[in-house]
Amino acid sequence: MKKLLILPILLASSVLSGQISLGVKGGITHSWLQYTEGSYDETADLTVWGANTAVTFNYRFSRLWSLQAEPGWVQRGSKCFPGYVLPIGIDAIFSGNYVTLPLMAQIDVPIYGRLQVFAAAGPSISWLASAKLTRSGYGFGDADDQVERIDFKTDTRYARLDYGATGVAGLGLRVGPGTIQLDTRYYVGIKDVNKALRSRSRNLDFRVGYVFTW
Repeated sequence: MKKLLILPILLASSVLSGQISLGVKGGITHSWLQYTEGSYDETADLTVWGANTAVTFNYRFSRLWSLQAEPGWVQRGSKCFPGYVLPIGIDAIFSGNYVTLPLMAQIDVPIYGRLQVFAAAGPSISWLASAKLTRSGYGFGDADDQVERIDFKTDTRYARLDYGATGVAGLGLRVGPGTIQLDTRYYVGIKDVNKALRSRSRNLDFRVGYVFTW
């Protein structure tokens, strides 16, 4: 009788083995805010660079398909914040530190030997943990930059909760007990960062990481 009870447990363990993956990724972020058309100098470069990192949890339920969660941190922002055209040449750069959680469906396709391609997509939520505004110019040539750390208790312009969608495409190479992954991802926010006007997050991430598989 005991052998009959142990057998299903062993079978379940064999099915689950190799289906769970855990990894760490990090890289750089190219981000900007999508403003209302005409609310900023459309010849200006809005983009800023930042960093990102995440922990990857993956559960494979078939040969090709899996579910993935990636709690992490990313720097997002934009130049020309909050988007207004100002005649005296003030340029404000918004820089935010976000805690993020994308939840995605992923497909992995082997292409040659240990090499595979993968793609993923799904919803993502973010929380603005901290932020700053860096102002430069002020119409006085080489005037020093002024940095303002944003106090969310007194400055209520900012929506701290953000949500949208993330799409990913990448390459994986089986090495040792896991996979080296290189990917590019695009995030589209659907909520305004500044409550007073259309200002939606956009960011393009470039990441490299290693994922262990059990």
